[in-house]
This record gives sequence, C-alpha cells and structure tokens, in this order.
Amino acid sequence: MYVNIAKRITNLIVTPKKEWQAIGKENSDQTEVLTKFVLPLIGIGAGVVFLRQLWLPDFSLTKALRLASLAFGVMMLGIYGVYWINKKMCGNKLSAIEPHHWFAFAAYASGIYCLAETLAMAFPVLGFARIGALLSAYAAWHWCKSVNTAHAGTQIIIAIVTAAALMASGTIGAFIANWL
Repeated sequence: MYVNIAKRITNLIVTPKKEWQAIGKENSDQTEVLTKFVLPLIGIGAGVVFLRQLWLPDFSLTKALRLASLAFGVMMLGIYGVYWINKKMCGNKLSAIEPHHWFAFAAYASGIYCLAETLAMAFPVLGFARIGALLSAYAAWHWCKSVNTAHAGTQIIIAIVTAAALMASGTIGAFIANWL
C-alpha cells in the first residue's frame, strides 16, 4: 500500500501529465481515495509527529498525542480546503468534471504537501513544507492541463489556491501547536 502511495506521489511530480491521465481513468470514489491514499498518508504524518516527540527531553505522552491529533486534523483540513475552495472558485468553469475527480485532484495534489509536511515535522530546519506547497501547485497546474477544459487563467488560479490553502492549513496547525 505505502509503495503505491510513494509511486503515485513520485509520478505526480516527475510525470504529472501521464499520472493525471491515469487517475482520470480510475473510477475511484471519495471513500476509496480516502482509505487507500489519504488516511494512510496522513497517518504516517501523525505518526512522525508522535515519534518526534519521543526524542525531546521533556517528552509528554499527552502532548505527543495532542500534537499527532493536531497534525492529522490539519492535514485533513488542507485536503478538504483545497477541494472546497477550488470547487467553489472554479467549479462553474470546469463543470464537466465529475465530483469524484475533483476530490481525487484535491487528495493527490494535497498528498504531495502532506508528505512534505511529514518531512518538515521530522526535520524542521529544512523547509520541506514550502517546497511541498510549490510541488502541490505544480501538480494542480498539470491536473488543469490534463482535464483540457481549463484556460490558462483558471489553471493559474487553481495552482495558487491549492498552494495557499495548504500553506494556510499548515500555518494554522503551527499556530495551534505553539499553544499546546
């Protein structure tokens, strides 16, 4: 399962046009995308947050569980934020797209960010989250090109909104984590 997740994310970055076409041919509903891609990926992120707390000198099981739960919630918020905002902003321009393809787009584009956010939690100095947001925007732009119904302005809007929604969810999470 995790090999397939890594392969899908790698393909979205390396060969996005081909991968989005493959995703477009799949008839995965939201539940399938959630159970086979989103939840395992977010679970890895929450697990990394928890494990990272083990190395801290002032380890607290309660704090580790709260931060892991927060990471899970923030990543889920990011995925649904990308889905909802892009659907509201650009849905009428891309009305030919099936709702489950909108969700698959949000889940897979956000998955890149979730993986980068996981790396950022494990290695906080390196700025993986920002790179992940840029790569998610890149994947979103290629998704727009693959559906062939979006003009350049819509493609740019979707790419920017995707990166902004993901960065906002990460910022909200970091802000809340400082309170914990």
